[in-house]
Amino acid sequence: MAKNKAGQPPKYDKAEDLQDKIDEYFDYCDNRIQQVYSAKQDAAIEVIKPEPYGIENLAHYLGFSSRQSISDYEEMPKFSYIIKRAKLKIKGQWVAGTMEGKNAVGYMFQLCNNYAKRYTNQQKVEHSGTISIAQQIIEAYGEK
Repeated sequence: MAKNKAGQPPKYDKAEDLQDKIDEYFDYCDNRIQQVYSAKQDAAIEVIKPEPYGIENLAHYLGFSSRQSISDYEEMPKFSYIIKRAKLKIKGQWVAGTMEGKNAVGYMFQLCNNYAKRYTNQQKVEHSGTISIAQQIIEAYGEK
């Protein structure tokens, strides 16, 4: 059994086992059952309320202690494709959420923080010409 960077044996030896667990995570998220109160029935009822996908939640579901483990597995050739596809599915849900207007700020925050190479939240300000500090002070106080 190969050791990872931290010296711990890898949690998954077979790509199929990792893929099965990732599929299980997405199925859980898509079919999450939650109890809600129904005034009409005057009782708690169970409804399917999907849970948004997330890198941290996936890492936890896989039994990892941090999201870094996802990146570590992505660097291993036999797991790389599986992790990349899982991350793409997560990213796709976040992108779709911004397009549907669902909590766009939250979705953009996730994209900027988890996919910063492509998505950034910044403004570019262009400035041309020069102005000295003395000129700014004079203009601010109205002296000539």
